[in-house]
Amino acid sequence: LALPPGASATSPSVCINLLDPFFRMFAKSTSANGDLRAQIVFHGLTGNITGILNVTSFGAGDYVSWKPTSTVPSLLALPLGTTSAQLKLTSTASRGMWEVDDVFVDPCIGRIG
Repeated sequence: LALPPGASATSPSVCINLLDPFFRMFAKSTSANGDLRAQIVFHGLTGNITGILNVTSFGAGDYVSWKPTSTVPSLLALPLGTTSAQLKLTSTASRGMWEVDDVFVDPCIGRIG
């Protein structure tokens, strides 16, 4: 996924429960002068938005080459009635580009180092 300045992208919905703690991905900043903002959008059974969690931002200077991001936590943040979630990424840069690959739910992160 390539995100030019100001662009946003939202993942497909994934089933989620209270114990699905983290999203992770690989990211790279290509001369971006702003952060990559990550949000979790929670949905109910009928597709209604039950909440938006403004989670974190990744600094362009930390991702000048491909590397795994820090975790994007959603553990215990689910509003009542939530059945699925989406990861929304937004480039806050005014120049340069963010690239993202291999977004996944990472329930095992708590057991790794």
